[in-house]
Amino acid sequence: MLVTEQKHMMERLECELQHNEELERLRKQQQEHHHHHHQHQSCPASQHQPSEQPQPQQLQTSAVGPSKIDTLLRDLYVENARLLRALQRAEDGRRRAEHNSTRLQYKCRVLSKLLTDVTRAAVDGGSSRVACA
Repeated sequence: MLVTEQKHMMERLECELQHNEELERLRKQQQEHHHHHHQHQSCPASQHQPSEQPQPQQLQTSAVGPSKIDTLLRDLYVENARLLRALQRAEDGRRRAEHNSTRLQYKCRVLSKLLTDVTRAAVDGGSSRVACA
């Protein structure tokens, strides 16, 4: 039950991450558009012509920048999810090993007690009765 809950939580977090990435991308586009629009309104007409040419290149660069950052961020979250799943598997294995160790310790105690009883019975010459657990 715990594993399925964690899987659902990871899926929900991945969806939330994608949603947040999309919101961040749209926010940046809106800021760039607002900044671009504000520059055109505040500049005199003579300054519009020379500044028009560098802006498409600037927009291309800024469009590439966030997508690369978004890709890296998405890759980071995917890797994080993979590591969380691996950690969950390791924790499950540790719990199983701990459970098996506890069972083996119990069996060793029972066998040790049985061996003590058998040894005592052999020393007493069979007069005492061996109690089996």
